[in-house]
Amino acid sequence: MKRSPTSRVFAAASLVLLLGATAHANVISTTGAVQMPTSIPADLTLGAHVSGTEISLFSEATSVLTSDPFTVDVINPGLYDQANELSPNHIGSGTFNSWLLHVGHLSGSGSPNLLGSVTFDTDVVGIMVKSTRMGGTDDLFGNPGTDYAPGASARGLELFQGDWLELSGDFRTVTVTVTPRTSRRD
Repeated sequence: MKRSPTSRVFAAASLVLLLGATAHANVISTTGAVQMPTSIPADLTLGAHVSGTEISLFSEATSVLTSDPFTVDVINPGLYDQANELSPNHIGSGTFNSWLLHVGHLSGSGSPNLLGSVTFDTDVVGIMVKSTRMGGTDDLFGNPGTDYAPGASARGLELFQGDWLELSGDFRTVTVTVTPRTSRRD
């Protein structure tokens, strides 16, 4: 099945959603803990933009033209709750919108799981789950005015520790559960 490119989403438990872009991809709806602040913060490093009650959804970059292929972790619909279910998938050149789902680190324990979803008006063509994938594309898909968590840690979902995501069969809705923690690994 041929799909158009997607957008990207990030978090301290983060996801990057990549959407095809002939025009700006719009959010149709969000549910549960997914909220859309009015702007992306200048600081998304460890300990910044912390919330124990929401998963922030930010538009990172629009109409990014790529000439080289890049790698994502998810391109097919389904539920992903184990790291071994992810596989590197190469996306070719094209024009993309990038969206970031972000949950900041918490300073305590006992925080509840956060569950929510986002539905777009165009197909999600790829999702980055691993910290290394997100960090490797900050120059391409990241917001130029935002400082992201450095290095390969503290960014991706920890599927082996209760985080999960689901891409709907129509490629338009991403549902995620994140367990906020005080420290994260890729």
